[in-house]
Amino acid sequence: MTSPLKTYLLANKMMLFICICIILYPLIVILFSINIACQYKLLYGIPCRSCGLTRGLFMCFKGNFIKANFLNPQSTFIFISLITQLLVRMFLIRLSNFKLFVKSYKRLFILDITILLSLFVTNKYFYG
Repeated sequence: MTSPLKTYLLANKMMLFICICIILYPLIVILFSINIACQYKLLYGIPCRSCGLTRGLFMCFKGNFIKANFLNPQSTFIFISLITQLLVRMFLIRLSNFKLFVKSYKRLFILDITILLSLFVTNKYFYG
């Protein structure tokens, strides 16, 4: 296996770990009743763009997307993006074992960048 492909796979595994941590965070916060106040809201008196996101993601886990959008309008999109990233990362790690991509890892990289950019553009288009 080539060195750039090893580096790419390591980065993919790290992104997979980060996605899993982000997905588990709302569950841990809700289950252990950890209340972390928004510092931005405490300082300026207005909610930041991520206020209600943890509760919104938890509502997405429960399947209540309407309440999730009420808590934070981006929570449903972020939930879908996280699940997409989780699935894509697992798929790309599995796909990297095939000889087609070992010889030409650039195809794998281009597929990954295309998916990331499409999620970024969609988020910018709908949420500013």
